[in-house]
Amino acid sequence: MTTRFLPLIIVQIVTILLFAILKRFRSQLVEALPNGAFEVILYSFPNFAEGLVGFLALAMLLSLAAQRVAFAKRFLTLPWICACAFVAAAFYVISQELGFHNLGGDQVYDPYDILFSIAGLSVGLVTFLSFRPIIFPDSD
Repeated sequence: MTTRFLPLIIVQIVTILLFAILKRFRSQLVEALPNGAFEVILYSFPNFAEGLVGFLALAMLLSLAAQRVAFAKRFLTLPWICACAFVAAAFYVISQELGFHNLGGDQVYDPYDILFSIAGLSVGLVTFLSFRPIIFPDSD
């Protein structure tokens, strides 16, 4: 069995590049854009990116396990992969935002960050279901 993850990897790379660009120019963009909504988006985008990339990474790892690990093939179906990846990524990003751990850097509590984290997780789920890895038998 072979899995093609290329579309999901591209989504992750684009998200990480967008995160880096926005982080680099965030202060200039905040000064240039008068609307406070843009400021919320610019400062909460890292949470969105963390939720999206985290969900996709976990879902891809679980998909690989479902293919290649004998005992996992029986119980790691698509709904279980999505549920496990969503719950694990949600636990990480929301518990970080609430200050239970500091694995992602210094955090300042902001309710918009939690909303953007949940939005990133949700977009990750929709992306995974839309571009889910195509599994096909090897030709050997």
